[in-house]
Amino acid sequence: MNEMKKAIMAAALTPLEHTDDGAVACDYRFDEGFPGFSGHFPGYPIVPAIVQIMTARALIEDCHGAPLRLLAVEGAKFMMQLRPGEEIRVTCRQKEEHSLVYRALLSVGMDTAASFVLCLATDGEVK
Repeated sequence: MNEMKKAIMAAALTPLEHTDDGAVACDYRFDEGFPGFSGHFPGYPIVPAIVQIMTARALIEDCHGAPLRLLAVEGAKFMMQLRPGEEIRVTCRQKEEHSLVYRALLSVGMDTAASFVLCLATDGEVK
């Protein structure tokens, strides 16, 4: 497991939650010392888009129980800056049963921070 994934997992505030509507969710908080803030941006750190994507992928991998390969990110919208110390809710829902395509939603309170679709594959799966 790489260092960034370890840091993301350490930022989890809650265990993996299966919601009533079939999604999986977890709350995260990235504090000032989180390695993803390094250089992004000095004096005004924000959670990089790639870290947001990696966090959703880590949540899905936790649910799936195995590492997954990122094939594509579709329809990405990053609507607000995520700052150190904010509690971020990450919710992921399969688009189709038995697929590895998930819609991810990141929110802070009632506000949507980001949304995107992750297309994933297992190591043996070719697309």
